[in-house]
Amino acid sequence: MLTMTENARDILRKIPDQPDQPAGAGLRIARSRGSRSTFTTALADAPRRGDEIVDHDGARVFLGPVAARRFTDARLDARTDVVGRIQFVVKHGS
Repeated sequence: MLTMTENARDILRKIPDQPDQPAGAGLRIARSRGSRSTFTTALADAPRRGDEIVDHDGARVFLGPVAARRFTDARLDARTDVVGRIQFVVKHGS
């Protein structure tokens, strides 16, 4: 199962607090269309049918079916770049 660093959990817990996000919102990770090896991240109001839901104390990640298989033994981390944009990184091996 995908695990999260403390930093990633802290950032993801704040998503539902945003004025335009519903209470069950989270980050969705799914395979990019037309690609076998790249994945995208996006805010999502709710999981899609077939998504695996990973919830660590309110930090929610929705994994598309391929992402769920690919990231079974991975850790999600989050960083903020110099202009304040959040970047998510998935590392294999916990």
